Amino acid sequence: MKSLVIIFCCIVQLGWAQVYTVKGKVTDASTGEALPYATVKIEGQPIGSTTGFDGKYSVKLKEGVYSIKVEAFGFAPFAEELTVTGDVVKDIQLTETINELEEVVITGEAPDKNVSAVEMSVETLEIEEIKKMPAFLGEVDVIKSIQLLPGVTTVGEGASGFNVRGGNQDQNLVLLDDAPIYSSSHLFGFFSIFNSDAVKEIKLYKGGIPAEYGGRLSSVLDITTAEGDREGVHGKGGIGVVSSRFTIGGPINKEKKKGTWQIGARRSYADVFLGLSSDTTISENVAYFYDLNAKGSYKLNDNNKLFFSGYYGRDVFAFGKDFGFDWGNATATTRWAHTFNDSLFSDVSLIYSRYSYKLGVPEGENAFDWRSIIDNFNLHADFKWIKSEKSKVKFGIQMDSYFFNPAIITSPNNESLVAAFNRPKERAIQPNFYGSHEYKLNDKISMEYGVRYSTFFKMGKETVYQYKTGSAKYDSTIVDSTQFSSGEIVKAYHGLEPRFGIKYSLDSVSSIKFSYNRTKQYIHLISNTTGAIPFDVWKSSGEHIQPATADQIAVGYFRNMNKNMYEFSGEVYYKNITDLVDYKDNADLILAPNIETELLTGKGRAYGLELMLRKKKGKTSGWLSYTLAKTERQVDSDIKAERINEGEWYNASYDKRHDITLVMAYEISKRWSVSANFTYAQGRPITLSDGVYEYNGYKYQTYSSRNSSRVPTYHRLDFGATLQGKKNDLRKWKSNWVFSIYNVYRRRNAFSVYTKTEDDGRSQDYQLSILGTMVPAVTYNFEF
Repeated sequence: MKSLVIIFCCIVQLGWAQVYTVKGKVTDASTGEALPYATVKIEGQPIGSTTGFDGKYSVKLKEGVYSIKVEAFGFAPFAEELTVTGDVVKDIQLTETINELEEVVITGEAPDKNVSAVEMSVETLEIEEIKKMPAFLGEVDVIKSIQLLPGVTTVGEGASGFNVRGGNQDQNLVLLDDAPIYSSSHLFGFFSIFNSDAVKEIKLYKGGIPAEYGGRLSSVLDITTAEGDREGVHGKGGIGVVSSRFTIGGPINKEKKKGTWQIGARRSYADVFLGLSSDTTISENVAYFYDLNAKGSYKLNDNNKLFFSGYYGRDVFAFGKDFGFDWGNATATTRWAHTFNDSLFSDVSLIYSRYSYKLGVPEGENAFDWRSIIDNFNLHADFKWIKSEKSKVKFGIQMDSYFFNPAIITSPNNESLVAAFNRPKERAIQPNFYGSHEYKLNDKISMEYGVRYSTFFKMGKETVYQYKTGSAKYDSTIVDSTQFSSGEIVKAYHGLEPRFGIKYSLDSVSSIKFSYNRTKQYIHLISNTTGAIPFDVWKSSGEHIQPATADQIAVGYFRNMNKNMYEFSGEVYYKNITDLVDYKDNADLILAPNIETELLTGKGRAYGLELMLRKKKGKTSGWLSYTLAKTERQVDSDIKAERINEGEWYNASYDKRHDITLVMAYEISKRWSVSANFTYAQGRPITLSDGVYEYNGYKYQTYSSRNSSRVPTYHRLDFGATLQGKKNDLRKWKSNWVFSIYNVYRRRNAFSVYTKTEDDGRSQDYQLSILGTMVPAVTYNFEF
């Protein structure tokens, strides 16, 4: 018996000794930049790998001779014979393919990842794809581009942010190199803050959100900026109607390939033209925005690498000496990537984010300065353990802290009669823990399951008021208060957020998927405007504001056709939300000393169908999507004053039942290409006046139930054309001209409808359109 045990152990030991690790990094041959989502296949073997964001891969092989093949979209395939007699380090460089006929595609990942991966409700866009779409005033816009995807909407032109599957805009976690962004728009929503030359990739999670993300209910928009060129100094930029931009980057210690650097800047120049006016009422006005981006990386050794990323941007407006305001974001991310061994990797990140705005009157007895600031300090430690090709584990600890300074009002001069006022500061800390496991059960079934444990501590210094039991919250119903000193816990919340996804392959080109996720949101945008403005207030959960919770399930069918040239996807989803923040009619959310007296708590539900067909290759490319959705809210209470619509369900302000989008591109010749976008959507809900009454000689309007009417149907056609410069391989300078027309047939889409009482007492509805005409533009782009 002892001999059999010894023989068995020797056989096992011999079997393990014959299995070796083949690992390496896949990079762009021209820039040296890591290539994520490249597929590494071993011909004739049922195993393979997909590179991560760092471009690294790892596979286990027994001793022998193999054929390794590496593919990435936009790059020529790599194939080579590989002899394995021990552990192998094989770094691979892929050469970019230069296509005479460029293509518009939706994803730069593995060609069949939409079918083969567990994840669903996810869209990935490469910035080069976005640049081919028609753009408003020639400004390539990340936010407007994702609004062309199914399940993503906006309340209209001039509205900042976006809505995903029935969620408010504050329910989207927007990350720029892991740093949270609180306002993603310039010029009140006409442009986004993301410089297209600085962005590398955009990934949007509409559902099935991985466990490493949290803090928002509806979606995660993860934006990664580009690194500099490892082979030499290169730049690119553009001159447009609204703004100009320039980005330049290069290597650090080119010979040893130690690292890269890149900086970029963009600025609008409407203020320049305003200053040329002979009319002083115009020339003294100010209107511009600007962005600054920076990114660097440095390789300490084979196992350690540092990354740095920073952003700073602002909008500045002033109406002479009468009124002025500005707002903007600032972020900084430092990340240390460490490799423990062939299977275990870590990323430790220190993240800072600030959002601030300022408004005021500079002169006179009504002069004042109003400032509001949100500061975020985050420390994240994320780990990835690749147990095998079938089993991958992620886990981590994330410590987030928030500092809210909602209102600092001061007098800028001695003439001002405005009294200084500070709304109480707020502080909160949010420790989070998560873990997930991706497991391939067999060739048919793969799954990913995990959990996120989130905690939230509202900290003092703070005064918490108690209100009369059974009465609505008003300043007049305050009965007591409790003082919390600095550092004392005012309120604590916690909860489990399970995540689950499973994929079943019907065959090699189709699959069905199911996902479930629970998310919690502890900070809230307090706004009673349809499209949130930069001066709305963010507030943390506490004694009177509960954290919101969303549960979402989704089922989808995915199929690729004609060698991955065509992709089809169909998803249905249902989302239930509790403890949503809503507001009382005619709420004052700016000056109310106790903001909880203006707020209500309700619940929501959203469900829908999303269909998408896309063509990825050929002279003609693009996609067609259709969304059928419904989004509702309910605010009910035993207290009549704390109900909306008598406690019945009502349409959310961003509910759109039907939404159709067509995106197409066509390559006419080697130099000319054209593109077009068409959007059709049901008008959003609004509340209209349904009558007028007179009291003490004044006329007052009465209103219908909340959001029971709708603005007219929205539809718009955009057109673009690109002329490439003459090809000359001897010249490093490359350029193109981009021509665009926004709103080709001059549709006056309604942003809102309002009711006005005429002199004769009649009520008349008027339509407000932000853009009601054709908007042409031309942009000159270059790179060297």
